[in-house]
Amino acid sequence: MSTTTWIIIILAFFLFFGFLKSKAKFRRIVEDFEADLFPTNLNDFARAGKGEVERELYADGSSELKLQFSRTNLPEGATVSLIINGTKTGDFEVSKGRVYKKINTQSGQTVPNVKEGDMAEVEYNGTVILSGSFYPD
Repeated sequence: MSTTTWIIIILAFFLFFGFLKSKAKFRRIVEDFEADLFPTNLNDFARAGKGEVERELYADGSSELKLQFSRTNLPEGATVSLIINGTKTGDFEVSKGRVYKKINTQSGQTVPNVKEGDMAEVEYNGTVILSGSFYPD
């Protein structure tokens, strides 16, 4: 290949990766709280379950909440509710004993504010199966 061809290939490479980088959203986290979730008692559904809820507030004012848990005996397709400080935050579907879900304000969803010591609970059929309290992460 000629030198001109190599120059064009190299320029195309840098333009392509520059384009990808400009499309990526990098947001600075200004507040981060996490609650580790553990079984509330020896219920049949979450005996070995564990998980976490994490809330991040970004410098642009947007926020995101992530719920994830695994190792439960919940039925496939079951619906669980995430409760934060007694207020229902959302319903989530169980798949293979797990849930991994994000909600964020950029998608128009409501993300609750949390502070250290606030409670997070996962309910199934009105029974709290996992719970934990928020701490700075």
